[in-house]
Amino acid sequence: MFEYGCDQAHVGITGIAGCLGAVFAAPNQLYAVHIPPNDATVNRIGADAFIAMVQGGEGALHPAGSLHVFVNGMLRPTVDDETRHIFDALGAPATTRIYRLFAGLTPPIGSVNPLSATIKVQWIAGALQLGYKHVPDNQLIQGGNARTGRYRGSLEDDPKRPSNGELAAGWNQMTNPNCFIVRVH
Repeated sequence: MFEYGCDQAHVGITGIAGCLGAVFAAPNQLYAVHIPPNDATVNRIGADAFIAMVQGGEGALHPAGSLHVFVNGMLRPTVDDETRHIFDALGAPATTRIYRLFAGLTPPIGSVNPLSATIKVQWIAGALQLGYKHVPDNQLIQGGNARTGRYRGSLEDDPKRPSNGELAAGWNQMTNPNCFIVRVH
């Protein structure tokens, strides 16, 4: 949580419940951030850290690429304003989408909150692939790339990633009807 990072081929964000996950897909690099629900000031710090990472990594205030923002169902009522801030700061990327994830995240019996989502974004044969699924905490293992940074607190634990079995199958595609997609312009 409160972390951001980048990779040339693939990025992932775990534990999206009331959180916001964002990925900027530049032609040769993917950038990701995990912004847990907090007050507006802390949320803005996370967004600004992400913006600075993208602009610094791409060497431009308005880099070429697409912006993808992920929230779990209806749990993040501020997603439109938060996305608009990132969108404007990055020069209004032509392809900008907000994905409200629904399929496969139904709340367990006795709970009103949906299951957490793990996001996977990767370049495959020149095409951007976006997927998500619930990965139980006991299926998150040590591994993955080191984070680029943390905008709040310290890097206390090792990176985690889904186990090999969880990585292999069961990913929902980021398409209707699995999620509600809003184009930002």
